[in-house]
Amino acid sequence: RNGEALTGKKQPAIVLFPFLITQDWPIKKAADILGISQDELQHELKQAKKPVILSKRTIKDLSKQSVKQINSLKYPGIYGVYMEEDDKPSLASHTIGMTNQDPSLLRSKYPDKNDLPIQTKIGTTGLERTFDEFLLPEKDTKLLYHVDGKGNPLFGMDVKYTAEANSFYPLQVKTTLDQDIQQAMEDIVDKQGLKKGGAVLLDIEKSSVLGMVSRPNADVSKQNTLQNYMLNPIYPGSVFKTVIAAAAIERDAVKPNQT
Repeated sequence: RNGEALTGKKQPAIVLFPFLITQDWPIKKAADILGISQDELQHELKQAKKPVILSKRTIKDLSKQSVKQINSLKYPGIYGVYMEEDDKPSLASHTIGMTNQDPSLLRSKYPDKNDLPIQTKIGTTGLERTFDEFLLPEKDTKLLYHVDGKGNPLFGMDVKYTAEANSFYPLQVKTTLDQDIQQAMEDIVDKQGLKKGGAVLLDIEKSSVLGMVSRPNADVSKQNTLQNYMLNPIYPGSVFKTVIAAAAIERDAVKPNQT
């Protein structure tokens, strides 16, 4: 709602390939762009067996401008990219749902998606599960480069960026949840010490759910916490209203003309 992402926020990141340690690469320019020392960059590469990813967790001032400047160096082995945060949704976790690695379920559910790596996460609860087949990528996104027999890069050969072949997938789901309202509701139920239950705020005129909270907090390691109490029928439900109405009339708690 209002263009505010509740999950899957893309953040700038810098990818460094291990072979840079043997190259005369523009390390000073890269260090200046990233606001760190050359020694720090060298340290990141020294023990690396696979590409190193520098994100805002390690470089606080990393920005879109940083990504643009790094890519302007046009040096094989260092790239500015945008990566989705790997964190679980902190807001509306029951409604949005969870994703987890389940190789056997992935292969049985999507036998035709052979391009997807076995560690691809799939939706197991909430909207993530409901819309899983639309949210899955068609294949992995990769940076590919050519190497010689010793594993060193073959300069002069372009690095290829392979992404989605299908421009329509993965899709994004737009909900009616209001980020500010959702946060306020979660703060309120936690402040009140709610252990089991929840709250829903509806916009009746527009048939929209503005906020939905369920407690206890969702914890993927505890199956009994994943239930969204706001979507689960609890019996006896509406049928019991007639009993309440009969008791109210019997005790003269209401008048015949009341709605």
